[in-house]
Amino acid sequence: MSDSTHSLAILRQIAETRSALRIAYLGGSLTEGYGASDPEIHSWRARTTAYFREQFPSAEVHEIYAAIGGTGSYLGAFRLERDVLAAKPDLVFVEFAVNDGNVPKNRVIRSLEGIIRHIHGTAPECEIVLVLNATEDHFTDYSNGKIPEAVATHQSVANYYGLPTIESGRALWREVNESRATPADLFIDHVHPTDAGYRIYSETVREFLVAALAAPKAVASEWPSPMTANPLDRATLIDAWSITDEGWRRCDESLAGRYPHYLESTAPGAAFSFEFHGTDVGLYWLVASDSGEIEATLDGQNLGVFTSWDHYALSFTRANYVTLAEDISPGQHTLNLRVLPTFPGQSTGCVMRIGALLVQ
Repeated sequence: MSDSTHSLAILRQIAETRSALRIAYLGGSLTEGYGASDPEIHSWRARTTAYFREQFPSAEVHEIYAAIGGTGSYLGAFRLERDVLAAKPDLVFVEFAVNDGNVPKNRVIRSLEGIIRHIHGTAPECEIVLVLNATEDHFTDYSNGKIPEAVATHQSVANYYGLPTIESGRALWREVNESRATPADLFIDHVHPTDAGYRIYSETVREFLVAALAAPKAVASEWPSPMTANPLDRATLIDAWSITDEGWRRCDESLAGRYPHYLESTAPGAAFSFEFHGTDVGLYWLVASDSGEIEATLDGQNLGVFTSWDHYALSFTRANYVTLAEDISPGQHTLNLRVLPTFPGQSTGCVMRIGALLVQ
């Protein structure tokens, strides 16, 4: 349940002393507000920002928008530095419990605690709150007295670090379980809420905030050691424009509005080599109607073929990512990529557009 005893009194102090608050929203499409008639009015994110502006009318409340639909906490860990921490937030809402469904538990823990530890290490006074939304499929677990697996994993990480969680998904289920609404009233597609669904999410968040802002400031406790051996707390994005290999060109256009530019190749056989020191590497790229495939090797070992096209590209273009290698032996590594001539699925081309490399 929501931790209504957790204190966010530091936010009140910040608003009173420097008349400003920076609220960040790191999540997926449920944080974007997909499904709402107007996401900038009816999403739980927009309603929560509105609440802070009502609560602190003399303060400048800055919303740090850091949500990308169809992505979970793994990409979130790599985006965190650029999309959230660079804006110096006072509070970060983390919402990935839905998109982390069907993701290996260890990856979720590495990612989520990496986000938490990275925030704390960079901005120790910043408050962190996990928002646990739901899909209609989660309702079966709640009805059977169970907690959905990804939700339980997020709760376990939050509990380990003494962070509050807001069980907005359970609140949505309760509306149906207590016959105040039907799933059709609350969802447009079993995952994304209607305006009515987002209203319940936002009311649950507001209920938490009312209690947390009123509570006395808590005494800071000792920060624990990591839960996993290699949390993603050093994850970052390396700009693909740093690569200058033949067959690739710099495009000064945004990666679906999520990254300022990208590296593009329309030439089958175009390749590049990238050296890094770390344990994880991947690509932050564009999924489009003409996206193609790449073949990857790491230190001379074949990693396989990876496609930047999927069936959603038939309807819209979006930024997404692919993990090429994760949690490997730390050290110096060489990644080699080669564009293939194949047109995956119903793609109309073999174009590769890469905004950045994911590196830890």
